[in-house]
Amino acid sequence: GQVGARYNASLWSGYAHLLAGKPGSARDAFEQLAEINDTWPTTFLHRARGQLEVGAIERAAELAGECLERTPGRMVRARALAILGLATGLGDPDRSSEAEDLICEAISLTGGLGLLPYLAEAQQFLAELLHRRGEEERAGYYAARAAEGFANCNMPGHADDARRLRDT
Repeated sequence: GQVGARYNASLWSGYAHLLAGKPGSARDAFEQLAEINDTWPTTFLHRARGQLEVGAIERAAELAGECLERTPGRMVRARALAILGLATGLGDPDRSSEAEDLICEAISLTGGLGLLPYLAEAQQFLAELLHRRGEEERAGYYAARAAEGFANCNMPGHADDARRLRDT
């Protein structure tokens, strides 16, 4: 139980840092997960998220790929696909179609499973990818969907972030 408690404390510390706008501290908290258990797919997932947040796009893609290689459950798989998709698209604009396909698969999985916060997260990632590609109308659509999804899940900070993306 102590390993699980320590793991969860580091995990939630990372997400608290993200909410506080401290991506470097979030990444550091997520990296601590590898010291606790470096075999769980979730370790790779959260480490990928931390790397994505600090702009280490290539490392984020590597970690998300390692997560997927470990055949995680559907929820973790969906989140890893979304991270891998965004990292792929940001890292290599020539692969933006492949990146969109990965994120759309994540959207399909999370929607089918009823994982509404993760659906909104994937929609926000797609909005960011589309915005970077210059597809403002589609980006605005997915950012608005993400904002609405986060708001419906009582996640106002996340909804505000998605609205800011929509309004850029």
